[in-house]
Amino acid sequence: MRSRIPQCDLAIIPYNYLIDKSLRDQVELKLEDALVIFDEGHNIETFCEDLYTFELSVHELFQIQDLLRQVTLGLLAQESQACSEYERFQCKGRRLDTQALRIFVLKTIDVLEAYNLDRPDNRLEIESMPENMHIYRLPELFSLLAMVFGKLKDEKDFMLDRMRQQAEGELSFLGKLDAFLHILEACVLDSGPNAKLLNRFQDALAKVRVAYEHYEA
Repeated sequence: MRSRIPQCDLAIIPYNYLIDKSLRDQVELKLEDALVIFDEGHNIETFCEDLYTFELSVHELFQIQDLLRQVTLGLLAQESQACSEYERFQCKGRRLDTQALRIFVLKTIDVLEAYNLDRPDNRLEIESMPENMHIYRLPELFSLLAMVFGKLKDEKDFMLDRMRQQAEGELSFLGKLDAFLHILEACVLDSGPNAKLLNRFQDALAKVRVAYEHYEA
């Protein structure tokens, strides 16, 4: 059905296919010279907020890095038990990727803790918001991640070096996010019953990616 959208005179679709540019591109939905009617339009504001909003605590980030450590150890065990050189090579690649992702999470924790200690007084606050909760505007969030990527430059890690080499230089902001999202997808599969928290982290990074793409546009 999606393949027929470009030929349709009338398409009835969910909000996200209109608002999310990446989804519009996937189904080749063009809005130029189109008449767009929103049913239940009062829900659009809430929908847009949910599209870019996520919540993760530093405690959960510590749990995520511990899950990634467990995945790394599991891959190391598989690597030692592999029957062929090819299987060992595959396990090693996934292990190094997972280790690089774990470094990314640890650097994110470092940046958040340092930033929140010296955060400007004009930070966003909501009535009755817990003292240990911080809300970030999108530009502020992008700056925080840019700090994390800056710290990764100093890491002597095989995966991070390989990311740079594949891009023939320094990866773009979106390129780095895409690389870690790709690793996360494999880690979710490797983590078995513990995948729920990694799924939330994957969803958070995916929302950052979509938001940055729209923000830059």
